[in-house]
Amino acid sequence: MFNAHVFETLQEEYRREQVNCDITDCPDNKACLQLIEKSRMGILSLMDEECRLGTSGSDQGVVRKMHRAHGAHPNYDKCGPATRWRGSDMDFVVHHYAGAIRCVLALL
Repeated sequence: MFNAHVFETLQEEYRREQVNCDITDCPDNKACLQLIEKSRMGILSLMDEECRLGTSGSDQGVVRKMHRAHGAHPNYDKCGPATRWRGSDMDFVVHHYAGAIRCVLALL
């Protein structure tokens, strides 16, 4: 949101000053941000919900919820021995415009 505001402000200033500069080809990271921040089903919300469960919540529980909720999302991948992202099935990958980010979960 900050980047979009800054780029829009700069473009408007360049138009007023008649500066020939095209900065509109910035990557759109909206889908990734929604995956992380979406209310109720975003990664952060699911983690927060699991933490509020106290001793009945678990890392495995939140990972299962994330896999169920986001398994088909283009910016989300499961990790594990049977996936292309080798490693623990407690990890997951978020695909950001700059590359894949492997996330290791340890909440509780």
